[in-house]
Amino acid sequence: VQGGTTVTVPYTLAPKGAVNPQQVSLEGHRAIYRADLRGEDKAVFGLQGFGSTASDYDFTVADPKSGITVRMQGDQPLVDASVWSIAPVMAVEPFIQVDAEPRGEFRWNYTYSYSVAQQR
Repeated sequence: VQGGTTVTVPYTLAPKGAVNPQQVSLEGHRAIYRADLRGEDKAVFGLQGFGSTASDYDFTVADPKSGITVRMQGDQPLVDASVWSIAPVMAVEPFIQVDAEPRGEFRWNYTYSYSVAQQR
């Protein structure tokens, strides 16, 4: 993960637990990587602060160096969310409540949108 990479959410972040401010800073609706993760460096932090509606299941990850942006949206309310990252990998981990009777059915949808900014 490169310094400058951001995770943006539609709500104000209020994570559980400590965040290493030399790796990641939380500013309102955004988590910003302050430094490149190298070797076995890890950054793990919560993305709490969401409400009870599905509209908060909306995460945008942007890498300003490559210009690549990924947006993840879900149609169910969140029950938890976090980020786990190590040098080459960053995973946004959203969780929803799945309610289904035995042999029952429960459906949900995720939408992923990808874009690349034009280099100047």
